Amino acid sequence: MGVFVGLAGLSFVFAPAGWGSTFGDFVGAGALAAIAYLTSRFAADRRAFQVIVIVVTVTSLLLVAAALLGLALFYADVETSLVAGYGALVASGDYVRVQAALEHPAALGSYCIFASAVIAQGKDLLPRRLRQVAQVALALTVLLTFSRAILGFALATLIRFADTARRRAVAAAVALACIAAMAVLSFAVISFDPSHPFDLRVSSAEEPVRSQELTAAIDTAGKHPLLGTGPGSLPGEAEGYGRRQAHNTPVGVAATLGVPALLALMALLALTWRDRSRPTNRATWGGLAGLGIDGLGQDVEHFRHVWVLIGVAWAQRRRTTSRLET
Repeated sequence: MGVFVGLAGLSFVFAPAGWGSTFGDFVGAGALAAIAYLTSRFAADRRAFQVIVIVVTVTSLLLVAAALLGLALFYADVETSLVAGYGALVASGDYVRVQAALEHPAALGSYCIFASAVIAQGKDLLPRRLRQVAQVALALTVLLTFSRAILGFALATLIRFADTARRRAVAAAVALACIAAMAVLSFAVISFDPSHPFDLRVSSAEEPVRSQELTAAIDTAGKHPLLGTGPGSLPGEAEGYGRRQAHNTPVGVAATLGVPALLALMALLALTWRDRSRPTNRATWGGLAGLGIDGLGQDVEHFRHVWVLIGVAWAQRRRTTSRLET
């Protein structure tokens, strides 16, 4: 974690001119690492983790209520910031995507993956019916975002229930299918009408915005492989949009902070996985897998909830668990 933050600092100091990296962006990267570390300390304490689960549950129910309120007001012809358009997705104008109090529907979808993973660990803390209601509400909300996070949410749920060899095989197959689907969504134009869900049209006749962004970001990473273009910079580009994010977390990290920073982040996750307690906490790691799938379609490295879940996984290492049991 320290290496990752250090490389982010060097990336800011030596960032090439004209890419828009600021000192605040570097501070933000350090703050995210601090969130992960502090969460790992709090989540290692049973009582503190109980508070985390309860707060996430209450927050999630409030976000779901805000999303449904925004949808109801939309159909009542009242404009609010609780819903948004479809962006690069070609869809009917009779529908909107919910985003509640977050900045984008995709961010809300990503949060749903995180919240579902945390709430699933409240078996001894929350009434069973409340957990069920919260999980159903989150599933409905992620569907209403019409975002790629739907794939990540489904995968995380499957992994959470993969308690047999057969279910684990199914989850692995679905993971591969999700990766393939994310690739298609990045390089094809999708036309979709929610009222006719089976009338889904995929076209590769024109290069979609996401493909342009990703291609440009890969090119940027190739030109600045060591320290990238600086934290908070926009390494992608699309015709008619100008500078954009990569909309792919690994490519985005490599292009903005450099390939070594990406390797440091991967090492952090790999070491945490290696040191995980046994049996594996499927809720936590299923959530991280779901966020990983979602990260193939957007830049999730700046989402605070992602780093909170990394902190939870860090707290559930064998050494931490052994210390708590003694």
